[in-house]
Amino acid sequence: MSLRLQALQKVAFTGGKDEGRRPSLSGGNFITYCQLTEVGACFLVHVPQLKSYKREVRGALIDLAWQSARGVTEERRAAGRGDALAVGLRGAVLYGGLAAGPGRDERPATLANAASVDTAPLHAFFTEPRATTTPAITETR
Repeated sequence: MSLRLQALQKVAFTGGKDEGRRPSLSGGNFITYCQLTEVGACFLVHVPQLKSYKREVRGALIDLAWQSARGVTEERRAAGRGDALAVGLRGAVLYGGLAAGPGRDERPATLANAASVDTAPLHAFFTEPRATTTPAITETR
């Protein structure tokens, strides 16, 4: 996901006047965490210098992230392993973009783009109940 998104970002966007001069906590790399559950996948993505992306440009980046997440999880969905999908874009401190909904959909059901967005749609991927049963152990001779 990180490599795909970083490659798309380089092709789709040209740098601002401060590109390369501002310090970056991630060395300019997109850092991605993926939480897989029975119902789907959630990607949390650190975007270098996210706060410098203006509203419409950030919206395009959210769309690229959604499409990237859909592509990465396509085989998982095809195998019936959960269709829910969410992507949160985070800068150095705050989440500034979010997309969530069924991964089969071209457009996310929930879309947020602001200096700081509510991350509530991401919480279900981290708070869903875990299985309470343990697998049976069989002894072979």
